[in-house]
Amino acid sequence: MPELPEVETVRRRLLTCLPGLLLREVVVNDWTVGVQTEQELNDYLAGRRVTGLRRRGKYLLVDFGPLEGPQAGSEGPDAGGYAGPSVAVVHLRMTGQLIFRPQPGARPARFEWRLEPATTLFFQDVRRFGRLWAFEPAAEDGFFGSRRMGPEPFGPEFTPAYLRGALQDRRAPLKAFLLDQRHIAGVGNIYADEALFRARLHPLRSAAPARGHHRDPAGRHRPRGLEHRELHRSRGAAWQLPGDPERLPAHRGALPDLRHDRRAGRRRRSRHALLPALPAAPRRHGGRLPPPARRDQPSAFGQGGRLGGAGPVSGAARRPSGR
Repeated sequence: MPELPEVETVRRRLLTCLPGLLLREVVVNDWTVGVQTEQELNDYLAGRRVTGLRRRGKYLLVDFGPLEGPQAGSEGPDAGGYAGPSVAVVHLRMTGQLIFRPQPGARPARFEWRLEPATTLFFQDVRRFGRLWAFEPAAEDGFFGSRRMGPEPFGPEFTPAYLRGALQDRRAPLKAFLLDQRHIAGVGNIYADEALFRARLHPLRSAAPARGHHRDPAGRHRPRGLEHRELHRSRGAAWQLPGDPERLPAHRGALPDLRHDRRAGRRRRSRHALLPALPAAPRRHGGRLPPPARRDQPSAFGQGGRLGGAGPVSGAARRPSGR
């Protein structure tokens, strides 16, 4: 699932080759890719040169200059004769990819941008959830305003004071709060888990900050609640790794370790004994399942570092209910 760091990685890679190219034609092979027809998309995009790329949450924005060539004086029937700059918005959703060279035998691209010099940008999307929009720059605020998106995690509006106020009196689970794009734009399943893991907070606890302090795994007192810096660290670490955007930072010894220590011949528990016993079966948070844990990061939803709890369980969990 592309989230904010993955979309930012795509933007930075396209920024090295896409600006300056002239879009000759938009070819739509799957009409479900957007609410606009192929003719409407061409009225706003064809004959214009790419001037830049931006990102808003999980949306990729491609800026185009004014209409060039002999078409500059013509009037498009759907664009109302508009010949000025335009904006294309691409939402990758789950499996969307913008590539110049599709793999042999791949499915047909949902849409194509035929550019000059002679090259084509393909939008591959196996799950067919991705979307494409095109409009005037003046309509951009209304487009994102209708989606009620929150501030950018790295923008000036996202401050500790904003996060504290947004969390106030929220009874929803903490992970569901983070996944709601109305509060913070661009947060997805993986990085919500990473932020909560760094903050040592259970995803099902209430989003409202609790008063007082609690002890961390090292025995130090620290304030309760999600911390502003944890959201920055969990996302910043992802796109600091060029060429491997799916790589995540490793965390060790933060959750209970129930792996079998063969040399000692017994189970070895970590220092962190404050978390309650968690169910072996994965649970949905905000409508999403937690991602599988890495081998060096025991899962909070199962033992053995795998989703579902294939590792050893306690004796109480093995006893049938009612006995």
